[in-house]
Amino acid sequence: MMAPPRPVFTLLGGCLIALLGACQSSSTVPEEPANQPAAENGDELEGWNVASGEAGLYQLAWRPVEGSVPRNEDFELEVVLRRDGRPLPGMRLAVSGWMPAHGHGLVREPVVTDLGDGRFAVEGVLLHMRGLWELVFNVTDGVSADSVRFELQL
Repeated sequence: MMAPPRPVFTLLGGCLIALLGACQSSSTVPEEPANQPAAENGDELEGWNVASGEAGLYQLAWRPVEGSVPRNEDFELEVVLRRDGRPLPGMRLAVSGWMPAHGHGLVREPVVTDLGDGRFAVEGVLLHMRGLWELVFNVTDGVSADSVRFELQL
């Protein structure tokens, strides 16, 4: 029995890998250096997901560290809190997720680390199912609280 010629399979495999890589690199959130802090002006938040809290107490910006939000894989977020364009230190942040159509949330709670100066790292986010998700960011300073929701379709 003869084996198929290797060069054809190697060439086809290489083309397939290149095509898959090109598909995976397209994202609704442009890749940016993970350690680049947001500057005082809003220009540094280009490519971030940004919204004001429901009570209007702050502005929250977030982005996935790896540049996109995967389905059924752990990922990490960078989060920046501001008020009037200035960093908002001393706040506490909790992150959760919700699937409105399914009536359930995340299977485990993400771990939030305060990096100082209104910046946070959020690890262990896992959106385990295809469909519409809401990422919910709850912020408090011990006296007042605010929250913001972002919809994600996976």
